[in-house]
Amino acid sequence: MSNLVAVARQQSITRESQGNEVFLRATRDGTLFVQDWFQALTLEGRCFEISCGDAARGVAAGTFCGQAAVDTDEFDMLLTCPTNTTVMPYEFNVASSAFGTILTQIVVLAWGATGSLNATNVSVTPANLRTDSPITSACTAGFLGNDAGVAMTIQGIIYYGGYVSVVDGVDDDSGDLAPMVWSAKRTGCAPVLVGPKRVAGWNCATTATGMMRLAYAELPSSAIA
Repeated sequence: MSNLVAVARQQSITRESQGNEVFLRATRDGTLFVQDWFQALTLEGRCFEISCGDAARGVAAGTFCGQAAVDTDEFDMLLTCPTNTTVMPYEFNVASSAFGTILTQIVVLAWGATGSLNATNVSVTPANLRTDSPITSACTAGFLGNDAGVAMTIQGIIYYGGYVSVVDGVDDDSGDLAPMVWSAKRTGCAPVLVGPKRVAGWNCATTATGMMRLAYAELPSSAIA
C-alpha cells in the first residue's frame, strides 16, 4: 500500500521549468488543486476563438442571414476543420441587438460534412487564446455568408437556443434580448469532431443583427487516436 502525498501550497507557489518534476499541490487540508482541462490546453496554446460583429471581431452589430429557419447553404458562421485535425468546441454565444417581424429568435450550432461559404462573407483568422503561442489553427473560418454557398449536410446538433419577444406584442425590439450561450462545462462534455468536418452556427430570425463567437480546442488527430 502506498500513500499519495501533496504539498500544502495555498499562497507560496513555486514553478518549475518544463520537464522538471513537480509536487502535487493541495490546500492545507489536503484537497488537491485540479486545473480545468481546457485551461491546460489554453496554456499549451491549443485553444482558439473566432468572432464577428459588423466585421471580424467587430464591436458593432453585424447583419445575420435573415432567415426564420436554418438555411444549410447560408451560414452566419462556418468553421472548416481539415483532415488530420480535430476540434472540440467548448463555448458558443450569440448576442443580438435586434430582430424583426416574427419576434422570435432560434440559435443553432451544428456539425456536419461538406459545406462552404458564399464568396461574399467576412473571413476571420482564428486567434490563439494564448497570445504568445506560435501555434496557428489549421482551420479556416468565416461569418455572415450570403445565400447560395455549398450546402452543409448536418450530422449532429450541439446546441439549440430560443427566445421570444413578448414585451408588448409590438415589433419594436423593446424587450431584453437575452444572449444565447452554450458551454461544454454546462452540458458536461464537448463534441470531438475529427476532420474533415464543419461547425456551423445560425441566428434564425428575420432581419436579425448582433454578434457571434465560438471558442474551441484544436489538436492533431494523431494526438487522440
